[in-house]
Amino acid sequence: MADDYFISIIVPVYNAEKFIDNCLKSLDLDGQYTHGLEVLVVDDGSQDNTAKVVAVWSEKYPNVKLLQKENGGVSSARNYGINEAKGEYIFFSDADDEVNRKTLEEMISIAEKQSADLVIADYIQQNIFEGGDKEENYISCLIEEGKYNKEYIETVIFRRIFNYVNDGLTNLWNKLYRKDIIQKNGIIFNEKLSYGEDLMFNISYFLNVKTLYAISRPIYLYKVEEGRGNHFNRYRKGLAYSLICGHRMAISLNERFLNYKVTSNEYLRLMSGFAYRSLKYLSLKACSNEEKKQFLSSKEEKEVWSFLLRLNKERLFAAGYSRRDKLAFLLLRAKRWKWALKLLGRREE
Repeated sequence: MADDYFISIIVPVYNAEKFIDNCLKSLDLDGQYTHGLEVLVVDDGSQDNTAKVVAVWSEKYPNVKLLQKENGGVSSARNYGINEAKGEYIFFSDADDEVNRKTLEEMISIAEKQSADLVIADYIQQNIFEGGDKEENYISCLIEEGKYNKEYIETVIFRRIFNYVNDGLTNLWNKLYRKDIIQKNGIIFNEKLSYGEDLMFNISYFLNVKTLYAISRPIYLYKVEEGRGNHFNRYRKGLAYSLICGHRMAISLNERFLNYKVTSNEYLRLMSGFAYRSLKYLSLKACSNEEKKQFLSSKEEKEVWSFLLRLNKERLFAAGYSRRDKLAFLLLRAKRWKWALKLLGRREE
C-alpha cells in the first residue's frame, strides 16, 4: 500500500537549497488526507546542497523521493519525473513556490467524482520587491466554476490562447493532469524550447481532453522576485526556436478550430504580437548576426513581415506600428536588419 498513490507531485530543482524546504512544508505531509501522494524531487544536476536537504525529507517521509540526473534543463527534469511517476494524477510545482494542499485534495476528489480529464484552479501571485516587501494578487483562470466539454476547449480555450488571454491557461502549476492521458498520447515537454514549453505542453494536453472542470479557489502561491519574468530582456539559446514553434502552433490552432480570417482583429493581434516578440529578440545584443539572419529567413517570420507589409495605414496603426516601423519591416524582409533595428530602437528599451 505504501506505493498506492493517487497523485505524483513533480518538483524540478536546480540549486534550490534555500527554498525547497518551504515548498515541501506547504504539502503538509503530516496531515490526514484521503489521497496518497508521492513527491518526486528531480535534482537536475545541482551544484549546491539541494540533494542533502531533500535527503533529510526522504528519511522522514518515504513518499518524498530524490531523483538525481545530469543537468538538462527544467523540461528534461519534468519529463524524467513523468517517467518515474506512479500516481494516477500528476501535479507540477516549482521549487521556490508553495502548494495549497487542501485545494489539491479537492481537485483530486473532483477529478474522481466528475471523471474530469483536467482540473484547473486559480492561484495567488506574490510579488517580492527589493528590500523584502511583498504584494499578493489573486489570479483567476477566468473560467466559471463547473464542468466543460471538448467543444468548449476547442473554441473558448483556444480562442483565449490565440488572443493572448492566457490567465491560468499557460501555467503548469494550477492544473491536475491524468497520467494515462499524458502517456497514451506521448505528451512530453519539448527540451529544445527555452520559452513557452509549458504552453506547448498544455496545448498538447488540451487537444486530448474530453472534460475539463474549473474551481474558483487558489491552488498555488507563485512567487515572483522583482526583475524576474520578462523572457525577452535576456538572451537564451533556443529563444528563436521557441518563437517559431509558438507561431506555428497558433496558426495550426486557427486553421483547425477557430477559422479567423486574415482580415480579422484576432488575426491582426496574433501577427503583431509575434512581430513584437521577434523585434525584442532581434534587439538582444548577445544574439549573434548569424542567429538573426537564420531567424529572419524562417518561413514563419517571413509570414509575419509579409502580413504587416500588406496592411494599410489604419490597420498598421491598429496593430501598434507606425510608418517608420513599416519601413523597418521592409528592411527586415531585405535582410538589412542592422538598419531596421536602428529604426526600431525604441522597442529595445
